[in-house]
Amino acid sequence: MTTESRNAVFKLKSKDVVGAENEHAEMVWGIVMEATYDDGTLTAVALIDGTASLLNSKGDDITGAGKHDDVAGLASAIVNGGDLFFAGYGEAVTETPMPDANNVHFYFLTDTAILKADQAEEELMEEHDHPLAPLYHTMQLLMSVAQEKMEQAA
Repeated sequence: MTTESRNAVFKLKSKDVVGAENEHAEMVWGIVMEATYDDGTLTAVALIDGTASLLNSKGDDITGAGKHDDVAGLASAIVNGGDLFFAGYGEAVTETPMPDANNVHFYFLTDTAILKADQAEEELMEEHDHPLAPLYHTMQLLMSVAQEKMEQAA
């Protein structure tokens, strides 16, 4: 993953994704989940139009997974539920740093702000009643399905 490809995601606006101005500027139209491990950072991107990408600091990026209907449907469904996840958890940010090791950052993309929530990955894995746990597990599923589809297509 290049810094440019990661930063490009955070510069997008809804009109870049769906081709028209979003009539509800506060609505989530994209979700980015990032986790840092000993061997690098993984960035998962889901956009309202079904775009799904996995960016890896090792350079093993998976882009274009949203061309598969099931991946696109899952990515879109995740984003459509995004407002439920960040309610009360997201804070507006102007910078989007990568998380420290063993932490997860969630970025909720809207036309008025980028909202961020973060949590220790262990808590998201073990505490299924944590409000961000469903999003974490669903984004993990998206990554698995996208990777599987792209491997099958190769």
